[in-house]
Amino acid sequence: MNHNPNKTDPSYFNILMSNYHLQATDIIYIEHNIKAVESASSLGISSYHFDKDLRDIDKLKKRIQQQLYQ
Repeated sequence: MNHNPNKTDPSYFNILMSNYHLQATDIIYIEHNIKAVESASSLGISSYHFDKDLRDIDKLKKRIQQQLYQ
């Protein structure tokens, strides 16, 4: 969508879900930008802030597994 809107705007996710016929429960969103994570979370999308400096892959893997098997 070429930053129109930006991922920090919840309408980005509304457009995405509409275009791909998805519900918030169909998505696991992983992002380094905390404002984009908050935006997605505000719509009920399972979101995870991945710290690009720490790069804790084990923590990320655990979170994905939790989301997939709940």
